[in-house]
Amino acid sequence: MAITPFALDEINLFQGTESTSDFSNGNTLPLVALPRGLTHWTLQTNDAPGFFYRWSERRIQGVRATHQPSPWMGDYGSALFLPVPADHGNTLVDTAAFVRRDALQATPARLDLSMAHTGIKLALVPTAAGARLRFDYPAISGGCLIVYLHEGSVTAQPGARRLAFASLTTRPEGNVACHYELIFTAPVKSIRELPGYGGARAGARAYSLAFGKLPGGRVECTVGTSFISPAQARVAAEREADESTSALSSRASAAWLNELAGLSVDCDEPERRRTLASALYRAGLFPRRWAECDARGREVHASPFGIPGARPGALSVDVGFWDVHRTLFPWLSLTRPALTGDIIAGFLRLADAADGWLPQWPSPGHRSCMTGTHGDLVLGDAIVKGLSGFDPAAAYALIRRHALEVPPAGIPVGRVGLADYLRLGYMPVEAGGHSAAITLDYALDDFAAAQAAQKLGHTDDAKCFAARAGNYRNLFDPKTGFFRARHRDGKWRTPFDEFNWGEEYIEGSAWQYRWSVPHDPDGLAALYGGRRRLVSAMEKMFTTPPHFRSGAYGREIHEMLEMADVDFGQYAHSNQPIHHALYLFAAAGRFDRCEYWQKQVCDRLYSSAPDGLPGDEDNGEMSAWYLFANVGLFQLAPARDEYLLTGPGVRAANLRVGDDRTLEIVRKNHPGTPVREVRHKGKIVADRRLTHAQLTGGGWLEFR
Repeated sequence: MAITPFALDEINLFQGTESTSDFSNGNTLPLVALPRGLTHWTLQTNDAPGFFYRWSERRIQGVRATHQPSPWMGDYGSALFLPVPADHGNTLVDTAAFVRRDALQATPARLDLSMAHTGIKLALVPTAAGARLRFDYPAISGGCLIVYLHEGSVTAQPGARRLAFASLTTRPEGNVACHYELIFTAPVKSIRELPGYGGARAGARAYSLAFGKLPGGRVECTVGTSFISPAQARVAAEREADESTSALSSRASAAWLNELAGLSVDCDEPERRRTLASALYRAGLFPRRWAECDARGREVHASPFGIPGARPGALSVDVGFWDVHRTLFPWLSLTRPALTGDIIAGFLRLADAADGWLPQWPSPGHRSCMTGTHGDLVLGDAIVKGLSGFDPAAAYALIRRHALEVPPAGIPVGRVGLADYLRLGYMPVEAGGHSAAITLDYALDDFAAAQAAQKLGHTDDAKCFAARAGNYRNLFDPKTGFFRARHRDGKWRTPFDEFNWGEEYIEGSAWQYRWSVPHDPDGLAALYGGRRRLVSAMEKMFTTPPHFRSGAYGREIHEMLEMADVDFGQYAHSNQPIHHALYLFAAAGRFDRCEYWQKQVCDRLYSSAPDGLPGDEDNGEMSAWYLFANVGLFQLAPARDEYLLTGPGVRAANLRVGDDRTLEIVRKNHPGTPVREVRHKGKIVADRRLTHAQLTGGGWLEFR
């Protein structure tokens, strides 16, 4: 066996970028950045909000500094840069440059491209708080740089080598300003505004910077960014300005090679290797580490809640808890527990800044999106696993507050309809939309609260939350075999249609929420009359036609179409609520069916191509699922301290666990045949379950 590490050129940055708002194949961006970096960089092919890059669009409008965690959440503090000849056009459409596929090279650590019609070359290397840009202009032409902002203005003095500006993003939840400082290796000869460059976009501003004489036609630009102040952006730029581009490139490459070093595999399928490498890259981009290094070398951050000045430490932002609790954080806690503890500490600082509530979808502050308080799952899981680097008592206090205290009105924190939930044991229809999904979410959140309470010795809390974790039973209808919504008087919401999306569910129907009890698989099986009947119902999921009705959505949303586009019946792997479902087979004793469907999903729905991801990637969640499937592990529910041992998709792997240990994984039989026996450190694992501590201790895991 040859277990080999991944190389940067095995990553396809363009995986999942052939997407639109109507149909997603990943909804990703080709991000060049340091892992979890403050500012990411990407290509832009159009100026649509959220969906500004698509692989099939061949003309680029520039390289964009972006902070977008998801197209559905939108960008903030962005800026677009495009080198152009002196006789350039005056609109985005006119200046867009055609780039041949063979003239574009991209890794997470570097971007190089050549523009066909102008001959201008661009190189970009990411830095801790910005980037190094290099422009090579043909000797016979003059050189200009266009800077385009959706909101903001530029300050520059002709003849100077510096440029400063702020990019402002206006939001109902609070405005966000990103400050930029650009240091050039050649003076800016002149600067002029380009009225109407962005078309009808209100507030947009664009500027053309003309350079003076350029020896060899080259100019380099060091970009510093800051959410704190213009002075801090200047500090960030000056810190990198004296470094060579090659040195910065080596530093960025080393950071990504450290991410890739977490997994090495023996696999003779080049496409699977590329997909795994791309998955490791995607799992290393978020959450964003919201931290800057001040002039004295101290780590500081800006408040996302409008408080001016620099505050000590780092925050963790730009991540959807509803998505990432399922796979990304279990992956990080297993392979990078120290990093995970640091991220948790960043969430606690964020909650402190938000008056003791964790934002529902921090991007970077309060954003209203999805259901539940699933930050509790991330915090509870870290407590149960005994991760270090954060205060478990503070984390538990936050979980407890979410579970017991009615949140303040007007900001998206805490649990909607909590008073009804506490009184009735379910979220009633009258308390708001998505009531069945919310009840199932709250039961899972309560499970994590119970496990965290038990770990920390809060016995009474543990009993209370454990009882509430069983509230999913209150919405199970034995006549239909589905979880349904109830009114305050206890009556079922009618009429009931198992294929109707929305209303009591979110981004799904009764079919996708039929399995939403990952924390209590035995309890779920009991509702069906035993494990055998649960397995039978799950098999039916794959043979039931992928019918859907748009229901409360009033239109066909992309998740519906993506489910219908593949031959998996009502199993909608393109969206997160069903990502644990295959592993309920294993929990019910049918590891063979789990392995069969796991292989089908990996082989048929994932690749490294621009259309190679099912649905939305969502901050690395979709990729982390693929990583777990290929190493043969899965944590069924956060704070449930056991990993199911399923069949790996590769012959062998070395997995970094516990930060500095290695778990050697070997598969003796073919991935197409069921695993009959699993051994850990030579001992048979009869129930095919191991704890976090057992796995992070390293050793070897053998599948036969």
